[in-house]
Amino acid sequence: MPPARLGMRLSGNVTEHLSFFADYTYVFSQQKTASSLSIKLPRALEASDFIDDDTGENLLLKGIDRDKYNRTGQAIADLSASDREDFESALEGIRLREENEKLPAKIEKIQEDPSKGHHLLNIGVNYQRQIGHLDYSVGFSVNNVLNQRVYVHTSYLPYVPQMGRNYVLNFGVKF
Repeated sequence: MPPARLGMRLSGNVTEHLSFFADYTYVFSQQKTASSLSIKLPRALEASDFIDDDTGENLLLKGIDRDKYNRTGQAIADLSASDREDFESALEGIRLREENEKLPAKIEKIQEDPSKGHHLLNIGVNYQRQIGHLDYSVGFSVNNVLNQRVYVHTSYLPYVPQMGRNYVLNFGVKF
């Protein structure tokens, strides 16, 4: 759950052409955190994982009742060499899928880290003028005046601090 916030904004005109603003926000420390489940599938086994290093034998097919998997309608011994090779290849794929289905998924509970509270103060001034049909403005603002370490809790990168104190100077022309 995102932390509670309390803030205010003050803005006004000093003169006909000069205006100002000040924003203050206090973000309370987070009291409630969420938990979720992460499900990670294991690394899929490959046929090479079942080759005996000493003998080179395919352990995936060792001791398997081939007749259980035979859907050809012929005895395996009666198959041509090419058909037998295709059958063995298909059988290896089926057995590999069966072994991968036995692998358990890793389920992990993830607890959200609570966010700390912080103060945020932004201030700025703006000068606006019109000369003929040309409107122009010059503004200057200071963001995060207190230079506090600020984290955006709902960001995809919640552990990356936001920019510290920074200054913005802008010029605008409407024509």
